[in-house]
Amino acid sequence: MTENLPVNQLSSSPALLFLDADAQRLVDAFFAEKSEKTIQAYKRDLQTFCRYLDVPDITTAVRDLFSRSHKDANLLALGYKKHLKENGLKARSINRHLSSLRSLIGLAQSIGMIPWSLNVKNLKVDEANDPPWSVPDPTGIRRIIRVANNGDDDRITRRNVALVKVIYTAGLRRNEAVSLDYPDDVSLERGTIKVLGKGKTDKVELSLPNTTIESLKYWLEIRGDQSGPLFTNFDPVGKGDGRLSGRSVHRIVRTLGQEVGFHDLQPHSLRRSAITNLLEAAKGKYDVKEFLDFSRHADVSTMMIYKKRQNRKRNQADMSRILGEDL
Repeated sequence: MTENLPVNQLSSSPALLFLDADAQRLVDAFFAEKSEKTIQAYKRDLQTFCRYLDVPDITTAVRDLFSRSHKDANLLALGYKKHLKENGLKARSINRHLSSLRSLIGLAQSIGMIPWSLNVKNLKVDEANDPPWSVPDPTGIRRIIRVANNGDDDRITRRNVALVKVIYTAGLRRNEAVSLDYPDDVSLERGTIKVLGKGKTDKVELSLPNTTIESLKYWLEIRGDQSGPLFTNFDPVGKGDGRLSGRSVHRIVRTLGQEVGFHDLQPHSLRRSAITNLLEAAKGKYDVKEFLDFSRHADVSTMMIYKKRQNRKRNQADMSRILGEDL
């Protein structure tokens, strides 16, 4: 099949005239006026394409791709799509890589630099088997905690370990974690926290496993026992009430994830991971309503997306304990 041809043997028509200067101008225009986060996301995807072409940078990849005919460029993209699939990427990730390539090509076409478009279709996404998130398994969670434990600043290390464990073992949303106050919402004696769930008006008490409680105690030795936000920042200018922001939690989790190979890890990934790993570890032990109590989803159909294979307050504590056993 044509898709199996080596990259450098795909071209069968005279090359179009596309100069390095043209390629650089296009790349500069493509990244102009985009946020830094968007730029980095596009660059990661396009650098994967660079590795496929075995070229050193995006500008060279653009020149190589745009010097091809409509047919050869699309055959190249088909081969790239097949390559991504053979390397274990899931449908959503493959489609995102193709979308990044398609956006670059679309800009070039819109300003008259090339006469053709990319016609390679996306893969069909199976919501049940290809969820739109990175979900670390228990081994992945342990690696994330190990990295968090290896920080240079003991204050940040203790806080981040406690933060990750609280989010994961209680299946918290990011805002639930940053909204926790000490001692109002935390009882080390009972091993519980109280959170105000999404769309709720009353707080619910959740049990934590011993490993999480011990990490909270270790963090509180640094934080102190004064009333206020449980998770605080270390802003040298002391802005606000010292509460760790949701944005900072996102940055912390994302950075930890990148260090162990999860390049788009988010705080909600830890919650999703908790639910997914719990469904694996405790399948057959609890019914759907009991899992729903742990996840605190309003709709069972939402919670069931996490199901990849096949006295409730007391069971919530037991479920949290199951997650803590792996840490």
